[in-house]
Amino acid sequence: MANSPLKVLVIDDEAPARRKLLRYLSEDRRFLIAGEASNGPDAVEKIQALKPDLLLLDVQMPGMNGFDVLNMLEDPIPAVIFTTAYDKYAVDAFEVSAVDYLLKPISKQRLIEALDKTIAKPDVDLRSMLAQLVQPEYLRQLPVRHLKRVRLLDVTRIAYITSEHRVVHIYDEDGNSFWTGETLEQLNRRLDPNQFFRIHRSSIINLSANFEIEPWDDGRLKIHFANDQSLTVARDPATRLRELLSF
Repeated sequence: MANSPLKVLVIDDEAPARRKLLRYLSEDRRFLIAGEASNGPDAVEKIQALKPDLLLLDVQMPGMNGFDVLNMLEDPIPAVIFTTAYDKYAVDAFEVSAVDYLLKPISKQRLIEALDKTIAKPDVDLRSMLAQLVQPEYLRQLPVRHLKRVRLLDVTRIAYITSEHRVVHIYDEDGNSFWTGETLEQLNRRLDPNQFFRIHRSSIINLSANFEIEPWDDGRLKIHFANDQSLTVARDPATRLRELLSF
């Protein structure tokens, strides 16, 4: 990293936790405080606008957690030090990677150690860590992007999801299109399999969405949605879908 002060953005939904970290950072001349954010959508917008070198990122925030924030970012992702109250699945994920994390309550000495480590070894493959992360609960809301804005979309309103040219697009029941930095494989793990069904290597549908099914060649199916969009169901998933829907 450069010798000039590194710009740091502190992200935490608890104001006392932010103030504590900001106070510690203000005493270290290696760092320049770029700002603070109290929730996921605000964090994504400030990362885009401020271009920080380092994030102090809370894992457990309501609605949109720290991992969701990173999945909303375009490359390059800043260096990250995660902060968390003890959460086993998160800590396990950090311990198999080079990412550092701080357990709350955070002491000044432990923060300095994490900052030293980040300066010494800033380049961590966060995308790979996020791709391997298995989160414990199925999504109820999915953070999505439209242009430069972030919103939380109730998964019940999703009609289908497609992957095109390495970009994952989410379509709601009104035909609106959004996108996410998560892969289709990540979403397939995070969505309730009783509600969502992968019909193709590049498509997932909501079984409760408004659609019509048409038999197609070679045992495949066509699914037609209200916005005139059609998706093809591959042969093997078509067999399972027939069994699932009893037709």
